[in-house]
Amino acid sequence: MRNKFIYQSPANGYPEWNNNPEIFQLNREQAHSYMMPFKSESEALKEVHSLSPYYQSLNGTWKFAFAETPSARIEHFYEVNYDSSRWADMPVPSNWQLQGYDYPQYTNVKYPWSVSEPELKAPYAPTKYNPVGSYIRSFTVPESWSGQPIFISFQGVESAFYIWVNGELVGYSEDTFTPAEFDLTPYLIEGENKLAVEVYRWCDASWLEDQDFWRLSGIFRDVYLYSVPPIYIADFFVRTNLDDHYRDAELMIDAKVVNYFNQQVGTLQLEMALFDQDNNLVQKKSLVIKEGLTETQDFQLSMPVSQPAKWSAEAPYLYTVVLSLQETDGHCLNRSVAGRDSVNLSLKMD
Repeated sequence: MRNKFIYQSPANGYPEWNNNPEIFQLNREQAHSYMMPFKSESEALKEVHSLSPYYQSLNGTWKFAFAETPSARIEHFYEVNYDSSRWADMPVPSNWQLQGYDYPQYTNVKYPWSVSEPELKAPYAPTKYNPVGSYIRSFTVPESWSGQPIFISFQGVESAFYIWVNGELVGYSEDTFTPAEFDLTPYLIEGENKLAVEVYRWCDASWLEDQDFWRLSGIFRDVYLYSVPPIYIADFFVRTNLDDHYRDAELMIDAKVVNYFNQQVGTLQLEMALFDQDNNLVQKKSLVIKEGLTETQDFQLSMPVSQPAKWSAEAPYLYTVVLSLQETDGHCLNRSVAGRDSVNLSLKMD
């Protein structure tokens, strides 16, 4: 199991969200392809991630407290014994400006704080008016996930946030419109777990968001837990190259396999299966992974595909690739949909 995160405050005396543009994450997982593990090939082909037994949504009603400035926020709300029963309810996902707090703001060439703090210069974040939303909810991990790594995924949070589980700081993230994921495995306990999130409307990275759009804040996309086997496919990249005659193709997949607990592992088999748009099997290809898999290793699979249907805007034919990690006796450790792939030079994902 990975060790818990040990926090060290920035050397310049400012918090991560202010005057620290080089700090945009703490203990956040590396970005990876969007995927979800499934138990069976038939489940994987449905491509409904919420139906996976390894998925648990955290959407719904959270407890919420609002402060107009960072200095006015409730600082220790993440502590296990903090009572938030009198807090307001907040639907997640949502923007707090659409739930009666703060105000939506539309601007283009002017920065949102140009009136309230006209003297402000990058990379300092606003402090005279920079609302902070504090979120709390609890969750229980399914018993069937016992002994497996467990992660949390925030699909979108504007603009910066800290996350605590059971009173311990797990990490920090900026990067509003891309997912942020954290490994919760070392922090979880049996029974009810407390999740606390502190969201800042603006941070030093907000200087990069001077585009033509509405400024809104909060946990505005899905939040969910997911679990993976102790040995699992952590990432992949799919490439499809046509020959010079645009007749046949080569399907290539780069896959990252993780041995989370660094346990002794026997011989494994990494398999990719290609299905047509009607979910009929086209062909399979496998690669033997010799015993002694280290904590993280990269592998490459490739197979020729004879006269595949070609993708175009007028006829968007898509194939589905399912990746599986198996033991030599056929027992499947991990199965994921590697997306729906078009046979051209680009990757198409649902």
